[in-house]
Amino acid sequence: MSLNLELPKGHIKELDGLRGTAIGLVVLFHCFSTQPLDRFTALGWTGVDLFFVLSGFLITGILLDTKN
Repeated sequence: MSLNLELPKGHIKELDGLRGTAIGLVVLFHCFSTQPLDRFTALGWTGVDLFFVLSGFLITGILLDTKN
């Protein structure tokens, strides 16, 4: 039995790392957001913004593909 590990057509694998970075920032912010570590986790909220931008980009691409 073999697994089919092919990526879907139009998948941009470079965005996977960016998506992972966004998730990591949010996790760091929520797990380590205590007073002594605030200056290290201050950018954690940008992970949410980054995730919204990626979602908007991907959804727009899907909508444009289905229009054609």
